[in-house]
Amino acid sequence: MKTEKPFVVIATGISGVGKTEALKEFCRRNYVPRLDKDSLNRPFWVINPTTQGALIPLEQYIPDITASGQAKPFLFYNGKVMLQVPFPSGKPEERQLGEFYGRHGGLFPTYLRFVNAARDNLELGISTAIDCFPIGRVNDNTLAGVMSGTNPIVDLNEDNHHPKDLLNKVYGLNLRGVPIVLVHFYCSPEVLRERIISRAEKDPVAKERNRGIVHFTTSFEQDALFAEHLKKQPLV
Repeated sequence: MKTEKPFVVIATGISGVGKTEALKEFCRRNYVPRLDKDSLNRPFWVINPTTQGALIPLEQYIPDITASGQAKPFLFYNGKVMLQVPFPSGKPEERQLGEFYGRHGGLFPTYLRFVNAARDNLELGISTAIDCFPIGRVNDNTLAGVMSGTNPIVDLNEDNHHPKDLLNKVYGLNLRGVPIVLVHFYCSPEVLRERIISRAEKDPVAKERNRGIVHFTTSFEQDALFAEHLKKQPLV
């Protein structure tokens, strides 16, 4: 694909509507690199269990995770044994795991990585596809801030609790002025249900991620749970 200027494709939509497969095919045909949210997140689930005393040990920092054995050994390239925590399921008893995921790169830092990598590619004249901004990051105006450099819920002209120099730094890291193709993916609830169950049966990573949607894939057989899921994460 030849264009006058490099551009950024941003996909939105809930898990299971077909974003990744469509973007993979687009990127394959047009030689466009794809930034995958899960691939960017996973390295931050691997942690160094040692401490020199400046920080508290993991047994105190994440006691529920270490005591339950949820953190599994992970052999690093140089032979050092690290620990890898699993994807949180959203169960009430896994609140500590969910907070660890959110703090260690699983939520907001991901989108800073998206912007940094996309800008690096743009400087080289290379377009980029971002997979993806889920509905939660659309609703909380993260996507709006990335695209425009401003956020509707923050008034830059008012003297509020956000220091002006901090706001300038934050909103300087965006894609304002960049040609953006925004693609929202949608399918029927029936197709969504079938896709998520089928994918979870074949892909252990998808199964872990789906635990965070309705705990377990078999729960999709229960109409009430699936309906509740669509209320929390609407298709549109």
